[in-house]
Amino acid sequence: MMTEYEPAAHQAKDDQRLVLGRKMLSAQEAIASKFGSHFAANIALELMLELFLAAAGDEGITANEAIRRRGRSANVTWRWIVALQDDGLVQLADGGRSGVLALTSRGVDRIGATIDAFGDSVGLSATGGPS
Repeated sequence: MMTEYEPAAHQAKDDQRLVLGRKMLSAQEAIASKFGSHFAANIALELMLELFLAAAGDEGITANEAIRRRGRSANVTWRWIVALQDDGLVQLADGGRSGVLALTSRGVDRIGATIDAFGDSVGLSATGGPS
């Protein structure tokens, strides 16, 4: 049976993903602040969440800005950006570290699925209610 596309349901899921994405990033930052970022760093996830949230607000982030926001070793964060780009999850516009960094469609799908999995694990579905 085919289901009809429902824009309101799609928007609700996107809105809930933004809420959960913010919570995930906030939780990671809180853990890192208490435990130590050198022990609790998940730079790839943090970068992907940061780019997901930025895209929702039509905000462009350069690689340098992403590195600064993560507050960790610039070289380590840069290596993660390159690894994410090599895996086809992010794209970096011309300009190296001063170029704009964005999720690819594959990256959007991957971080969306990750956020959904997080929501399911804490009892929240991507549609906004308990799962």
